[in-house]
Amino acid sequence: MKQMEIFTGMDLRQEDEAFLRKHFGKAGGYYFDIARAIDNRPVNPDRIRKSIGSENTFESDLATRIGLEAGLLPLIEDV
Repeated sequence: MKQMEIFTGMDLRQEDEAFLRKHFGKAGGYYFDIARAIDNRPVNPDRIRKSIGSENTFESDLATRIGLEAGLLPLIEDV
């Protein structure tokens, strides 16, 4: 992907499915869908948990120490 100048999800989303399948085969279809938040895998709430995490999408980049602490501490406490 680096050689194709695909560095972010937005870059990936700019490519059409045919292009991604040509270069990445079956995985290209997966990349196409995931870049568009399409995930048709079944949800299995009873599976064994392998990890734990927390996330949040911020309205703007957190650029200061105070902003980082304010944004990340709730996530840290959640985990």
